[in-house]
Parts: sequence; structure tokens; C-alpha cells
Amino acid sequence: MIHEQLLKLKSYKSYPCVSILLPTSRTFPDFKKDEIVIKNLLKDAESRLLDKFHKREIQSILDKMENFQKEIDYKHLLDGMGIFISNETLEIVYMPFRVEKNVVIDESFQVRDIVHTLNRMYHYAAVVISDKKTKVYEGYNSSLSEMELEDFPVGIDDLANHDSSFGDPRARDKSSFDEKNRLKLVTFIDDALTKHVSQDLPLVIIGVDKQVGFFKKITKNESHILFYITGSYDYATPHELNKVIYPHLEEHIKKEKESLLGLLSEAVSRGTYTSGISQVWRKAHEGRIRTLIVEDNFSVGADLEEGGLSISLNSNKDRKSHIEDAVDDVAEMVILKGGNVRFVKEGSLEKHDRIASINRY
Repeated sequence: MIHEQLLKLKSYKSYPCVSILLPTSRTFPDFKKDEIVIKNLLKDAESRLLDKFHKREIQSILDKMENFQKEIDYKHLLDGMGIFISNETLEIVYMPFRVEKNVVIDESFQVRDIVHTLNRMYHYAAVVISDKKTKVYEGYNSSLSEMELEDFPVGIDDLANHDSSFGDPRARDKSSFDEKNRLKLVTFIDDALTKHVSQDLPLVIIGVDKQVGFFKKITKNESHILFYITGSYDYATPHELNKVIYPHLEEHIKKEKESLLGLLSEAVSRGTYTSGISQVWRKAHEGRIRTLIVEDNFSVGADLEEGGLSISLNSNKDRKSHIEDAVDDVAEMVILKGGNVRFVKEGSLEKHDRIASINRY
């Protein structure tokens, strides 16, 4: 996932680190223009590198810049792309939001603004259940892209071909076949979601009435489900699905924000909460945070202490251990350890020093 890529890139230090950012297009023929833009940005980066370094010093970077384009999946672009290259690494990040076109050569990769934006987007998975082809999409706010998940079940016919207990999909009594095996299908889907998705992302479940009804009967992921949408969307594009999902998601986010402060009060009563960036940082390192709640526009610089286990707010920007924004860093930690990050309006967390957490224990 994007967060894992960005965490690795954010901690990487070397010189030179080349960051190439550009907005991209999801549709043909517009994405063909992106190939031209990338080639021009690569030429710009190469020219600037050769102005500063001997060719032999950066040969590995130049080789990567020459060969990496074949790794780009132009048919599945999102709204933005980041290409990050050093002598030791090459990483391509597809982003669910637009970025400004830019080339940066520095001692680290240009990812902080990307992390800042990503942490403030609602991250979820949408599952379109279908007898023919079940699909899973990764969502960030109103952006959807199809996920490729290992061993994920596709449809009844596919499962029947691999499992004799499903019976023959060509059986004369097709309705009997469907009724007999649809529960097995949704059970397979639910198990696959447990294995690959639901521990990390909340779910939106989509399907016709009968499919959704069967799924509700057997799911072990009820606590991870945001809402259900009924209807036939087997062949809907991500853009068409977004038009259906996003109004429901906006309403859910609104209700969730209204309930967050109440849930925090309950956590305070139970003693399963933390207030203030310093204490929240330590709990995040321990993996104890279920939900991190942050006021909009809150940021604070800090210095790492105890090998990164704690922070000091009496920070010195000249120290190597200085971090520009501890809020973004702690949000990233919470997400990577399976927690959620939610933002509320300024002033909502005044008595908690603008940041608080609801902890697992």
C-alpha cells in the first residue's frame, strides 16, 4: 500500500535523491500524454544531475531513469504519480490525488507533502460482490482503484472449477446451483477479506439484495463494515462506482465526526485514552492506538529521543534527530499499525492539547 512505500521513502537519506512528481490521467488517450511529460521530466532531471556530478558517480541513477518506464502501468494510473530514484533505489508511487509537476534533487525524497495529504483522506475498501466477478477497490475519499489480491475468489464458476463440492456450473437446475453455492461463495469472499483487507481497512459492501443478504448472514467482518449498498454494479467503472459510494461516505464521515468526541469521552472514563502529542507518540510506537483524533491544521516540530521511542518539544531544527511535523509522523505510525486517523475541527480537543487517542487497551 501507499503508506508502506512512503514510510520507506521518508526514512531514506542519500545524495542525490531524485523526486519526480506529476499529475496523471486515468483515461485513454489522455494517459498517452503522461508518457511524454515523464520523458521531458526525466530529461530535466538528467541534465540537472550531470551539471552537479560526474557521469560515473550517478550511472546507477541514469540507468534506472532510462529503463524504469517499462514498469509503469499506464492503463491503471491514478490522479498523480511520484517517481523516486537514487543510486540504491527506485520506487513508483501512484497517488489518489493530483500533485504539482516538479523535479527535486536533494538529500532526501520529496514525500512530506504527499504524506500530509494522504493522512487526511478517508481510506477504505469497496467490495462489489458478484456471481461472475467479485472486485475489491481501494478508496481514498472520492478516488477508487481496483486492488489485486492474491487468492481472492472471483465468482461461482471459478470456484466450481477448483472445488468439486460446488457442483457443476452447467447443471440443468441452475437456480438450485445458485442457491446451494451462493452461501459458499460469500463465505469464501468474507474469509478472503479477513485475510487480505479488513484488518487494515473499513469496508463498503455492494451487491444485489440477495447477495448482500447472504453476506450479512455469514460475515465475520460486521464490525469493519461502514455500510451496505444494494444494486447491480458488476460492470460499473471506478468513476461510476464513486458516484454511488461517495454520497454515502460523506454522510458516514459526518456522523462519525459527530460521534468521535463521545467515544473519546467514554475512553477517558475507561482510562483507555491518551492526550498530548508526547504521550500519543509513545502509545503509537507501542501499537496501542485504535483511533487517533487530531484537530485540523495542528502541526508541531519535535526532536526524537530514546532512539525514536519518545519526542521532545523543545526542538532544535539543526539537530539530526529533528522532525518537521510530529503529527504527520505519528499519524503514519498509527496507520501502519492498523489504527485509524480522524480529523476534527479546530478547538474540539482543546483540553487534550489538540490531539488524543482512543487506545486498544
